[in-house]
Amino acid sequence: MKPVLITGSSGLIGAALIRAMARAGWPAIGVDSRPAPTTTIVHHLLPGDPRIPALVAEARGVIHLAGMSRVKWGELDRARCWAENVALTATITDAAIAAPTRPWLIYASSREVYGEPATLPVSDAAPIAPLNIYGASKAAAEALVTQAARQADLATAILRFSTVYGGAEDHDDRVIPAFLNAAMAHRPLQVFGAEVMVDPTWIGDVIDAVMRQAEALTLGAVADRPVLLCGGQGITLLDLARRICALTGSTSPIEISAGRDYDAVRFHGTPLYARQWLGWQPQTSLDDGICQYARLLAPRAAAAGHG
Repeated sequence: MKPVLITGSSGLIGAALIRAMARAGWPAIGVDSRPAPTTTIVHHLLPGDPRIPALVAEARGVIHLAGMSRVKWGELDRARCWAENVALTATITDAAIAAPTRPWLIYASSREVYGEPATLPVSDAAPIAPLNIYGASKAAAEALVTQAARQADLATAILRFSTVYGGAEDHDDRVIPAFLNAAMAHRPLQVFGAEVMVDPTWIGDVIDAVMRQAEALTLGAVADRPVLLCGGQGITLLDLARRICALTGSTSPIEISAGRDYDAVRFHGTPLYARQWLGWQPQTSLDDGICQYARLLAPRAAAAGHG
């Protein structure tokens, strides 16, 4: 059985996905620029890299997670954001089209493509209107994948993730790990935009959805639209900070600053199509996810407290 190629295999979703595939008996090859136990090939993928076609040709499917993953990083380096999220996706799709094996392709997109939604909750079919360069790059990459499906008859899927959290591989400065680490150390929680609303999704639920999508493509079933994956529970950053303090028993103060002008203020989704298409719905409540994540991060927080 040919393996599944997973780009970005050292990241939050990629590392968890590699482990899930191993448990399910799916052979997988992980590619990332960062060495990790979940990464088979340590290689910084670049647009036009001549090694990509060979990697793709050896796979029965490609799950393309690699690329710039942070809104603020995109604002700091817009050209790099476009190269890593759009040009690299073009190289991956071209390689999949050219491969004799014709591997299926799952593209990891983001709820950032919706921008500032006119109404809540947001459905999969809501119009896209990205507010920042990161969201625009994800929308452009989605268009490339859709074009490959329509013009080259490539079996593809687009999954739009929303504030995924819960893994040790996550960046410490992302909102939920940052809040948790601060709360467990009884340091101030820094909230940028008290009214900003997010819709967090537990990593285990996300991996379940990706595995279901991979199974569907392996069986030849193709979705007719992008799939929004979200927890279905919107919460403001201020309420999230308060919730984390309450669940961890923290005495941390909460310090509020102005939000970033390139962030959407409100997002709350409904994963209706994910239920219809994949039979998927989130199983982990926000409170349960926060408590599980706190237990995972506790040893690190304790070590930092004694450092």
